[in-house]
Amino acid sequence: MKSILIIVLFPLVFSLFGCSDYREINDTALVSGIAVDRGEKDGSYALSVEIVKPSASENESPQAKVLTQEGETAEACLNRLVNAATKELLFSHCKLILFSEEVAKGGISEFVDYFLRSPEYRADLFLAVVSGNSAKDMLSVGEKESRVCSFDFAAVIRNSYTETGSVPPTRLYQYPADAPLCMLPMFCRADDVYEIEGTSCLREGVQYASLDLRKTKSVLLVSGESHSGEITLTSESGDVISCRISDVKVKKSISDDLKISLELRCNLILTALPDQFDLSTESGMNRCCEDLSQMLSQRIYGDWTSLRNEGLSEVFGFSVYAARYAPRSYRNGESGNRISLDSLRCSVSLVNLSYSDGGLAK
Repeated sequence: MKSILIIVLFPLVFSLFGCSDYREINDTALVSGIAVDRGEKDGSYALSVEIVKPSASENESPQAKVLTQEGETAEACLNRLVNAATKELLFSHCKLILFSEEVAKGGISEFVDYFLRSPEYRADLFLAVVSGNSAKDMLSVGEKESRVCSFDFAAVIRNSYTETGSVPPTRLYQYPADAPLCMLPMFCRADDVYEIEGTSCLREGVQYASLDLRKTKSVLLVSGESHSGEITLTSESGDVISCRISDVKVKKSISDDLKISLELRCNLILTALPDQFDLSTESGMNRCCEDLSQMLSQRIYGDWTSLRNEGLSEVFGFSVYAARYAPRSYRNGESGNRISLDSLRCSVSLVNLSYSDGGLAK
């Protein structure tokens, strides 16, 4: 009798291991990007998602459409989006979250916390801010141009750092909600094209400043966050020298009266030979390095002075440094306004040019 029961029940055991989480592809919608704007009602948000429609053949481009719903919280918006889409939203291929500048000025930590806590969202999503336009408008580019713009903009964020070293990319899991300073890439629209034109500086999740690419680069160099990338230097005569910077080493010290001394050493690769330098002799090469060092020092100090006059010197991270290495003086000051950049010395070495008895070698 027992053997008969085993024979009958044994096949039924395998039937219990079906695909419990199986989904029909027609019942799902693939989300490639998320945009967060202010809603029309006070205190509400407008959350938009870019949905990808796969191409029917290899010769066709994938189509994209944008859905938007309003609510007081991220969860409320997403629940309404599911009802509007009449499908389950899948975020496994989502690449980025865009915040309008208006939202960033009010604070983004609530949204970041929600996306981090929800398991259906990837932790490596790029975070960025959109200046001058709504974040939804940036996603809507895909509808007009028949492309998945979220994928393209995510690639722009990634390449802007690896190729030019100008703007640091911040992913969802890297977002420091309780940190005094965070920098996110900022997209701006110019001639109907969205490009990264600077950074949004957030203090505890709230934007308090925006920097252009030049000042962003100076901040990254001083903080030690930029180790490579492009940079332009200007001579006293106004000539612009383009080069690539690498192997940046920064050394800081602070006195009891909150005066910071900064020493920066780096290698430069000239992308073109400047006419104003005599590179045919060893002394000319040394003079070139000295002049470039002075130009870099003047550029960084000029950007520091400009931001200090605007009340934005905190973006250089000196307050955090002072609180760590001069805590007593920093507490007595009750503010980072007393911190000053007392001395700045830059030392540049050329790595793509050398001088031998035979002359200049490249």
